[in-house]
Amino acid sequence: MLLSSQDLRGRPGPKNPVVSLAAIAAAMLAAYACNDATSPGAKSEATPNAAPAPRSAANAAVAVTPGVTTLCKYGPGATFQVRVGVNATPQAVTVNGGQCVNVATLNPAARDDVIISVVENIASHYTLHHIVMQHGTDAAKTITGTNSVSFEGAHGAVVTFYNNALVNVCKAGTNATFQYQVGSGDSFHPLSLNDGQCSTIATLPPPAGADDVIVTVRENTSASYKLDHISLAYGGLTPQTITGTNSVSFEGVHGAHVTFHNTPVSTPRGCTYTQGYYKNKGSGVLPAGNFYLSGQSWRSVLETAPQGGNAYYILAHQFIAASINAKSASTTPAVDAALSAAAAYFAKATPGNWSVGETYSKDQLTGWASVLDAYNNGGTGPGHCR
Repeated sequence: MLLSSQDLRGRPGPKNPVVSLAAIAAAMLAAYACNDATSPGAKSEATPNAAPAPRSAANAAVAVTPGVTTLCKYGPGATFQVRVGVNATPQAVTVNGGQCVNVATLNPAARDDVIISVVENIASHYTLHHIVMQHGTDAAKTITGTNSVSFEGAHGAVVTFYNNALVNVCKAGTNATFQYQVGSGDSFHPLSLNDGQCSTIATLPPPAGADDVIVTVRENTSASYKLDHISLAYGGLTPQTITGTNSVSFEGVHGAHVTFHNTPVSTPRGCTYTQGYYKNKGSGVLPAGNFYLSGQSWRSVLETAPQGGNAYYILAHQFIAASINAKSASTTPAVDAALSAAAAYFAKATPGNWSVGETYSKDQLTGWASVLDAYNNGGTGPGHCR
């Protein structure tokens, strides 16, 4: 079951590692506490409409009844395909953990050629460990390396599938790193996953006692990505979407498939050059024609020293470099604001009337120049080109 924050009080781990979803918890309890296994509906030669008879595999060993095939399950509940007769259509059967279901009833006196096959379906939340089959009066035998068995049904059989629970963590959207804990006494372990990659972090056998192997998975924060949501498929239940947290905790013995969905965070692009670079090496990328109302080319403006601290040229040098840098390199809001203000200024000013009739102050112009200088030199923005 999925745990609420109160359920985890006194357990080590993150402060708020669990999403409290009462509806999910109720559904999980209903799914794993009740005995609602279904029959493939195979008709009996002796009793054509016999109903399935679920029993508890946790009790004493189930005895073989001639003509009756009983399917039992230890570990997480699973689904199966049962075929009664070589040419029959396979029927779906679900058996919860700790339960047994009669899946076929034949007349024991019938001819000895009704072949029954049982195949366990593959799922992400469990893995088959082994099968134990007792056929007729034969001694029980352990079967490994396959997820299916076939036998003559008239003698009767008890077939028990032993599954281990799997806890898988998957990544969608970006690469990411995690911390996970299996059991309240376990330490947290690091985990790195690439986009589209999954990893099994726990393989748990059926519990000997209470369902108390608590698994906690939390995604580490990063400047390169942000978590959008978590998808939790607990046991064989429908996946649930979890938001507002980077951590989830649950009982691991039913198995789970946890997917963290991330979106990338935009990163700075390109790099920047100084005004000296464009004057000495990069003049080929300077615009043609005059620089605004200056009466000079863009290169000529760059080569003109700001005699007497002329604020027009101080700002123009940094503006020219920054405006070209911004075509291929990412900017910042402050840089965008300074470029916009400077462009409006140069549309009115000239070197000889740098204040535009005292509309602009020297401090104002050099303030914009300082913002652009920091950008061009790599102090802000994506960094200086090396």
